[in-house]
Amino acid sequence: MPFSIVHSDITQMRVDAIVNPTDSRFSGSGGVDLAVHQAAGPGLAQECRQLKALRPSEIGVTGGYDLPCKYVLHTVGPVWKGGWANEQALLRSCYLNALFRAAELGAESVAFPLISAGTFGFPKDRVLSVAAEAIRDFLSLRDEDMRVFLCVYDRNAYRVSRRGELERFLNSARTEPPGTGSSKSGGLAETSGRHLRRDPAETHRQKAHHRGSVLQAGQRQQKDLLENQQRPQIQAQ
Repeated sequence: MPFSIVHSDITQMRVDAIVNPTDSRFSGSGGVDLAVHQAAGPGLAQECRQLKALRPSEIGVTGGYDLPCKYVLHTVGPVWKGGWANEQALLRSCYLNALFRAAELGAESVAFPLISAGTFGFPKDRVLSVAAEAIRDFLSLRDEDMRVFLCVYDRNAYRVSRRGELERFLNSARTEPPGTGSSKSGGLAETSGRHLRRDPAETHRQKAHHRGSVLQAGQRQQKDLLENQQRPQIQAQ
């Protein structure tokens, strides 16, 4: 199964790469970031000091040190501001950028936490939804398997995630191209269990086209975000 939601401490995941939500300076000051630094040992902090500061959704890569993984992919998630500051677009970029970077590193397995769901205040149900859609879109582009784990440490959030809808939603992307298939459970695609054999060349063209669409959408979201940040703020009189 390429995607699994697990009730686990991400620092215990035996995968090729884990994703660590941090701040721009890799401070390791709280939440998952603190737990990752404590489990990895002092070598992680030493390497982080050599990296340039991160902007939201950017990825910094370090070794895993004492963690049971090869790489730690650090990213800065968005602070929740009520949904009016392109937070969901930035959060989606965190997941997609980490997945593409993991693939570049040759990682065959990667584990995510719920990015921005702690001190940054992003509602957990929204993080689950954004993560599901981003992972679905990424997996639909891959010719080879990559195992993706979403680590949900909070028990209540884990109960919500285990309704089965997210996993069916994501795994359906491995057998049906985006935009096809039945729509159930609030629009989550479900696999039928029987699929026609497709022409490999056509499948490759579909994936190439979809990858371009995903990347173009991300570029548009980043452009809109920058324009909003540069637009002068009008104070109420």
